[in-house]
Order: sequence, then C-alpha cells, then structure tokens
Amino acid sequence: MGALLVTTAMIVVSAAPGSAESLVISPLKVETDAIAGGVFDGVIHASIIDPLNPEKGSRGVSVRRAHLQMLIRDWDMAADGTMSYSSPGSTAGSCASWITLSAQSLDIADGGSTDIAYHVRIPRDTPDGVYRAVVFCKTSLKMARGRGDSSDSAAVGAILYLTVGPHLKRACISGFTTSSTGADIVIRNEADGLLRITGTLDVEDAAGKKLLEIPAPAAVVLPGAGRLRDLRVPFPPGFHLAGGQYRVTAILDYGAAALMGARATLTIPSG
Repeated sequence: MGALLVTTAMIVVSAAPGSAESLVISPLKVETDAIAGGVFDGVIHASIIDPLNPEKGSRGVSVRRAHLQMLIRDWDMAADGTMSYSSPGSTAGSCASWITLSAQSLDIADGGSTDIAYHVRIPRDTPDGVYRAVVFCKTSLKMARGRGDSSDSAAVGAILYLTVGPHLKRACISGFTTSSTGADIVIRNEADGLLRITGTLDVEDAAGKKLLEIPAPAAVVLPGAGRLRDLRVPFPPGFHLAGGQYRVTAILDYGAAALMGARATLTIPSG
C-alpha cells in the first residue's frame, strides 16, 4: 500500500433557532494505492456534537437519538465540479461493489459516536486504474424541544479512491480566458491519473509590475484522457483595473514533475 491521505468534514443540521447539532465524519476522503487481488480495510468514525458547546451537549435542545443509515454509491463529477450520484456499478471506474460494511444502519445515543468498519476486496482481474466510490452516512436526528418532538436529516459522504497499479499524470490547459472580474481556465486530463490542481494567478501591468498574485481554487480532475475541468479564478473584491493592457498568467501544479501554465493579454477599455 502507498501513502494514505485522509480529510475530515462536518455538516451542520439546524435543530432550533440558536442551536445546531452537527454530524461529524472522519475521514471524509481516503486515497490509497492497492493491488489487484488485494484487500483494504478502514473505519468511518461518526459522531453527533454541538460545535458551539461540545462538552455540555446542545444549547437547550435534547437529541434523543440519531439514526444512521449507511449507503454505498457511485459518483461522478461534471466539468464545473458538480457531483452526481448513482447506483453501485453504474459508473465507469466504480469500486462500489468491492465494498462491504460492518453495519447498514445503527443508532447513536445523545452526544455519542460510533465506528463503521469497511472492507474492500479488489478483484484479481482488475485492470490498472483509479477506482472510486462514496459511502454515505445519512442521519435522522430526533429532537425533543418544548411541547413536542421534531426531526432534521442530513447526509455526508466519505469518498474512496483506490489506485491499482501504475498510473500516469499528464495534463494541459486547453482554454484560458480573462475578463475584468477574473480568469477561466479549462484543464484537460490526458492520461489515467487522478489530478489535484493547485496554483496561482498573477496580473502584471504593461511595464511588468505585479499588481496581483492570488491562489487558484484547489480542484480535482478525474482520471481518463479527455476529462475536462473548468476552473474559475475570480479577482478579489475591490480589485479594480484601470483602462490599459495587462498580462495575466496562470501557473498550475497537478502533481507531475513539471508545472503547466497559460498567459493572456487582458485589455480594459479606457473610460
């Protein structure tokens, strides 16, 4: 197995004015290398807290119980970063059918937490590539407040990436346009690797003086030659360009040995 990358997230469920019960899942994302015929095991930790008052419970709201339902789904991403979800095995690159969970549903006591174990068995005949799925934790929070009960629900998913065998990272910037409000970058994946994009956007005046340097929003480009990702990099509020010509440069890192970049001349009409 290669290095394991994990991240954590929290989703807030409004229970009553002035209070917020939160479903916290860790990890939110898992990325690891695997081999055909191998196995991978992990744990999803789920808890219900009040982030404003974690030690004393909810602020005037009693959580009687939280019922969790675990769901395994395929997912895909559009060029604009919008994610969509579908039944297991319906998407190219799915590993949803390889996953089994220790529990399909369970209850968490007031202010408690639980662990859900998952087991991934990679088929022996799996071709090299990057495979993905999402394990959703869907909850219904039963609240007791005032004269009666109420309930709120939420769902958050733990995304799993499995890279089987060697993979190649190769990409290019296939489109770069600028305006007075920012830049739009189109990134094209040209191989089978998962790309994580970071970088910067610079603005210089005609004399070469740097007027602005800002980070580009982090983005993911899914594997597959021809996969596109549209990346909008807005100028910060209050940044204004007077009439004239400017040079706008984007430098992006996608995890390969070399960086990629694009440059365009931006003309702002006078007056």
